[in-house]
Amino acid sequence: MCVRPWKLAGGLSALAAAALVAGYVVASTTEPGVACAEDNGRIAFTSHREGVSIRVLETGRGRSVPLTSGSPPAFHPAFSPDGERIAFSRDDEIRTIDCDGENEGALTDAAAPDDDPVYSPDGQQIAFTRDRGNGTDIYLMDADGSDQVRLTDHPAADYDPTFSPDGSEIAFTRGRPGGDIYSMDIDGGNETGLTGEHRGGKPDVHDFGASFSPDGEQIAFTRDTNGSGDIYLMDVDGGDQARLTSDPASSSDEDPAFSPDGETIAFTSYRGGASATSEIYVMHPDGEGPEALTSNDVFDGNPAWGPGP
Repeated sequence: MCVRPWKLAGGLSALAAAALVAGYVVASTTEPGVACAEDNGRIAFTSHREGVSIRVLETGRGRSVPLTSGSPPAFHPAFSPDGERIAFSRDDEIRTIDCDGENEGALTDAAAPDDDPVYSPDGQQIAFTRDRGNGTDIYLMDADGSDQVRLTDHPAADYDPTFSPDGSEIAFTRGRPGGDIYSMDIDGGNETGLTGEHRGGKPDVHDFGASFSPDGEQIAFTRDTNGSGDIYLMDVDGGDQARLTSDPASSSDEDPAFSPDGETIAFTSYRGGASATSEIYVMHPDGEGPEALTSNDVFDGNPAWGPGP
């Protein structure tokens, strides 16, 4: 599995599935930070609370429910646009599961480690990464796992794909010395670097984890300098880059994800220093009003927004 150091990240029991569908408190975990949070839909995230599993948090209800078992580990969830299914990686495969925890199935066969799934805006395709042993590239397949096509072929690792809202482009990270955000057409053509010029080509600066705003005009991303990350925002052409978070060097903010209405950005934060565990935070798109959604002594991270139930 292609597990990067900044992305540490079975079915749901019948009781927990009932809790998710009906909104019951049974088998769910109240998240102290979100008891009064605005209802902006659901956030799926990777958690180390029960092994390494996918949990789903309803922001307006202030509680989360485990969607997958903790073993084998499950990473990097992504909602389908209709909110009915979640794609994720497990056992080096891309898998999907209904949002009630039923009907988990594999879309790829683990012949090579696959990771980082994300649905196209129309729900018809899934972009993902495949590590062939001599490099990680971006692939595209139909949502049922058929018609798998390789989009990138570069000596450096390509990963973290995300679709533009109109589905015409994919932004991704290219792990050059350092790392840059790139964009390309849906067929893999017209690759364009977006951040390399602005970070000055410095090998100790790594840009990754792009997320388009719902209006398609901006991209949020992480800029990591010597192991300390902050969330940035830029125009889709790479211009007008602005830093949204600015915590001490011992902290790190990563993995931004826009809410469906564009009013909120969720992200992973290690605030509290090097010994701190990560939590899910949200903030306004201008960086104001950061608020913790989770509070645990284990890893919670890799947030992905989806529509409400």
